[in-house]
Amino acid sequence: MILILLVSSRQAASWLIYQGEAVRFKKRFSFGRGEDKALQRLDAFLKKHHIKFTQLRGLVLLVQEASLTQVKIFSTMINTIAWQLDRPLTADFYFSQPWEKALTRCLTRLKKQHHFRPVPIKYQYKPDIIISKSLANKRKY
Repeated sequence: MILILLVSSRQAASWLIYQGEAVRFKKRFSFGRGEDKALQRLDAFLKKHHIKFTQLRGLVLLVQEASLTQVKIFSTMINTIAWQLDRPLTADFYFSQPWEKALTRCLTRLKKQHHFRPVPIKYQYKPDIIISKSLANKRKY
């Protein structure tokens, strides 16, 4: 079994279990700004389908659209799970084709791995860090 986290937009993601040649289980969830219940949803998802972490052979992170903060959070979370289990991990960020094609690429890469290697965080835009005008006016250089 392969655990997949698919982040499809800035407000929605899905946990998926891939087994054999297809996705067997899927749980879509939404999240808001400053809210991260992805691990709670994962726990409920695994319990519902009677899946234990020890049954997982690998993990995949697919990020279709997300903010920099979301990418950091989800990358850190999936890296931590894979590290704790010493399971192979791969990811694909900001793909434009259907997620199934990105998953196929990731599964091919996953077959070549046998142990955990961290996935580096990738972000498609430069961070947008803005200082408010009121704060900028108070600063004296």
